[in-house]
Parts: sequence; structure tokens; C-alpha cells
Amino acid sequence: MILYVDINDLCHLRCPTCPRGVRDIPNTAAVMPLGLFERIVEKAIDDGAYQIDLFDWTEPFLNPHLYQYVKAVREHGLPCGVNSTLSIKKIKNFEAALEHINYLLVTLSGVSQSIYEINHSGGRIDFVLSNLEIIASLRRQGKPIPLTTVRFLLFDYNRHEVPNFEKTVQDLGFSCQVLIGSGNPLTKPANPNLTNADITSFGSERGNIRRRLSDFSPAAVNQTNQNICPLLFEHITVNAKGDVYQCSAYGRHPELRIGPYLELSREEILYRRFTHPICSSCTWSRRPPIAHERLALKQAFASHMGEAISDRVKRLSVPLGYIPKNEDGFQTPKPLDGAIPLDPDQFVFSTEDGFLKPIGPAALALEDANLKLAKLDAERGAAIAEFNRIKLECEALRRSTSWRVTAPLRWIRRQLSKPHTLAQEVVDASEPWKNSLSSGSS
Repeated sequence: MILYVDINDLCHLRCPTCPRGVRDIPNTAAVMPLGLFERIVEKAIDDGAYQIDLFDWTEPFLNPHLYQYVKAVREHGLPCGVNSTLSIKKIKNFEAALEHINYLLVTLSGVSQSIYEINHSGGRIDFVLSNLEIIASLRRQGKPIPLTTVRFLLFDYNRHEVPNFEKTVQDLGFSCQVLIGSGNPLTKPANPNLTNADITSFGSERGNIRRRLSDFSPAAVNQTNQNICPLLFEHITVNAKGDVYQCSAYGRHPELRIGPYLELSREEILYRRFTHPICSSCTWSRRPPIAHERLALKQAFASHMGEAISDRVKRLSVPLGYIPKNEDGFQTPKPLDGAIPLDPDQFVFSTEDGFLKPIGPAALALEDANLKLAKLDAERGAAIAEFNRIKLECEALRRSTSWRVTAPLRWIRRQLSKPHTLAQEVVDASEPWKNSLSSGSS
């Protein structure tokens, strides 16, 4: 599982598709003490976490001491991820944090200010691009930076900016994703369960949750022992006060509080989440549980009834073996219907670098595909950067030399402008691996 921890309790943006953005989850001054955080990390390791990410419903870079929390995760032998808008003019201790973060996911919804600010209300795209350039500059200097991916939230009104987004990100040497956005920042949610009294700004998620709880009926149950939600096993989410909440797909509403993470066993947390009315009546994608998930649920119920647990399930989940995409090739927010996850028994844990190491034919094939894809992505970024460097040098020479030099330079520019450059060859070569991963064939 991944443990999502918010080390602060605020975001400066007002994104209309986010419960934090419309202040359905109010901003507060709460900050998780570093000592509490370290105890949470230690428990997460005992609970079988393979990664700890410092975000859920907040902007982590608003905490100037983020680097201390990331460093603590790494010192405990786990990889650490951070998700951010990077829409901050000057990030305090930015380089110190980047030095220890393993994975950085940057989310935006446009590359022009007029489009970007529709969803990322209150944000500045120039701040985002400036911070991405800082990361690219650190990489050029040979300094440690995280594996950085920039994600574009796709809505109907911003689809035309996708090509420019991909070019901008690739020119910086980063990987890019296009994720289908949830909701629509231009309209109020078309949800028949919401009344005018529930709608504040673009809609109240909490109002909808309260109505679902008050109207709950066993007839509305979607979850059975034959059909479960994968998020129960993939994520546990903790707020800045150290409390577990029901699900990473919902905001931190009082009705969804499970209890203090340090005071609850992993089994009790799973039991409370599995039996919560919001979970059992949710419409998130379901699938049949695999063997270790059935055993984990059995142990959760036994523990709740006071029975001793022997041969405890080591891990609730391991990373997904595929990237869910639709027919247009865009990443979907939900997993593929019926997709079966990898078996955690096929993975062993390496204490040297804190990463899960797969064993077994299927898991080894997945690791090999991921390594090749990562290598191709790195080569593509390097080739694009080299292409741009040579292009700039050619332009500089053209402006500063005589016609005797500019004549051959014109030939060089024509060669660089041809479609089958090294950069394009790398891009072409990466496609089969991307297709194989997205189809789950690994």
C-alpha cells in the first residue's frame, strides 16, 4: 500500500473541481509535528507500506520544512513521492526537498494563463514553468532531482492545448501524462442528489456524503465478498493531525474520519473502512478480490472480534502493473474494470534502497519493461535537450559569423529540422513499450 500523509492542512489555490479548492475542506494552520510523522512512518513500515507520499488534499511545498519530512522517509528506507501544482513564486528550501524526493508529480490544466486559471483558479502558469526550469537546471548541473512527471488534467475546454503541453514538457526533458479530469470547472455538478442548499460555489462534496449517509439502505450496497474496491488495499490516507480518513478519493470530512492512525491496527483500519456505508455504497470501479485480499479481510474481521492473528498478511498491495487508459490513449482516473492486481507474494522488499523488487516470471517481465521504458524516456529527454542545445548554438553562430560560415550552417539546420532525428527515433522506439504497459501485457 501507499500511505498518503498531509503534513500541512492548506492549499492556496481555489480549484473548482476540488473539495479543498471550494473550501468544502477548510484551510487551517495545522502542521504535523516531525516526531509524530516519524512514528507514523515506523508504523507504516510495520503495516507493509512500500511507499509514503506527502500529499492528498494539500499543497506540500507550502510547508518550508518539507525537506525534513522527505528525508525522514528516506532514512527509514522507503521511497517518497510528492504531488504539487508548483504554482508558487518562490519555494523555500526547494532544492533541499528535491534532493530527497523520489517521485514528483506536477499537475496543471493548461499552458496559457487564460486556460490554466479556469481550473487552477488563483494559480500562475509562469510560476509553474519557472519551477520546472529550476528542476531542469539542477539536472543539467548533475545535482540529484526526483523522477518528475507533469500531468495535464483534460477537460473539454482545454483539449486544444495538449500538443503544446506535451512539447513544452518534453523540451524540458520531463515525462508527461494526460489524465481525464473529474467534474467540469465551467459548470456546477450535474448530480441529482444535490439540492440548492447543498451547493456552495461549484458543489458541496460533504453535502452529498451527508445525504448518502442519511439515505443509506442495505439495498444500495455495491461491495460484497465477491466484488470489492481496490482502493481499500492500495491506499491509506492520514491528515496533518495523524487521523486516518475513509478514502483517498474523498475529502477530509468529519463524517469520514476513521480514527488516530497510531492507535489503530492495520486490521482495524481495514475493517472500519470496509464496513463504512460510504464505501459499500460508492460507485468506484469494483473487481473480484484476489487470495491475499480475502485473507486480509478475514484477518481484519477476526481482529475486530478480539481473535489473535497468525501469519499476518505482509502487504495489502504492491504497485499496479498497468496504466489505465481510454481508447484515445488518455489516462483514466479509475482503474480498468475487472483488472486484477499483481500478487504481493511475487514481490520481496530490498532494505538497501527501499524499493520493492519483483520475483517470478510475470513480475520480472514487468520490472524489465519498466526499466526499458525509464531508459528510453531518459534517452528521449537527453536527445531533445541536445537537439535544442545544438539548435541554439547554430542560431548564435548564424548571427555572429559571415556568409562563408552561414551557408553550411543552413545545411545543418535543415538536417536538424528533419523528422527522423535521434530524438524522434527515441520517441518512436519508446512507443511499443508504452503500449505494452498500457495494455497490461507485461
